[in-house]
Amino acid sequence: MPVSNPIISVEAAYEKTRQTPVQWVDCRFTLSDPDDGYRRYTGGHIPGAIYLSLEHDFSAPVVPGSTGRHPLPDRYAFKRHIERLGLSPQTPTIVYDAEGCPFAARLWWMLTWLGWDSVMVLDGGWASWQRHVPLEREQGSGSRTPGIVNAFEPDLEERVDGGEGETFAGASVIQVIDREALQQGTHRLADARAPERFSGAQEPIDPIAGHIPGAICTFWKDALRDDGTFRPSDELRAYWVDRRVDVCYCGSGVTAAHLILQHAIAGLTLPRLYAGSWSEWITDPMAPIALGE
Repeated sequence: MPVSNPIISVEAAYEKTRQTPVQWVDCRFTLSDPDDGYRRYTGGHIPGAIYLSLEHDFSAPVVPGSTGRHPLPDRYAFKRHIERLGLSPQTPTIVYDAEGCPFAARLWWMLTWLGWDSVMVLDGGWASWQRHVPLEREQGSGSRTPGIVNAFEPDLEERVDGGEGETFAGASVIQVIDREALQQGTHRLADARAPERFSGAQEPIDPIAGHIPGAICTFWKDALRDDGTFRPSDELRAYWVDRRVDVCYCGSGVTAAHLILQHAIAGLTLPRLYAGSWSEWITDPMAPIALGE
């Protein structure tokens, strides 16, 4: 089932904030330096934005030898976590990162997974905001503090009563798939990583190179213009419609969400997310691995 286009331009976002309350979420992040995003946030961010970290706020703790690098948290626990931070599905939410939207896409996917129906991604992110609204910025820590203070802590003891059908109504367009289901070999997979990682020629992050057999390489950055904004929806639709992808993955389930966001922009049915992605796939010593194009 398709969803409405969740991308919003800087100009439209700026006008929206002048007309109605908006929840801004800054999720800038650097894989090689997990605290870099918060430092950049304190150096300047969109007025009113709070900061959420990929590692500390929208990933569960890593279980060595079992999970990928950024495990998807329990959905109920994640709901409780963001409610404690003051976010609400009743208020329109705009998420952004530095540019290109890889981390914003992950948060968009997760909030939609909760059934939120008014979540938008700022096209071009902070870089685009600075180009178009250079004087509209804040400095300082806002309502957040860095590092482990904000760490996601599953509160599964609170998981009582109420099934997911009631708690997460409206989230049926967002679906996940696990490693066991993928091993059946009946799905059409898209790998969001760069071609050199897909082929196994280079692997700078994970201990084993290659890709899941049968996957096609669909580098997430190919959907972007030079300025970090998305290509037009008709171009994205033309790119995806014949590929007939039904599962997306990447290194750890982050840029895979970007591929799903591209489907939403294109007005196509959303594929499933393999949240554990390559970093989880290779924890199984018996999992098949493919090399080359």
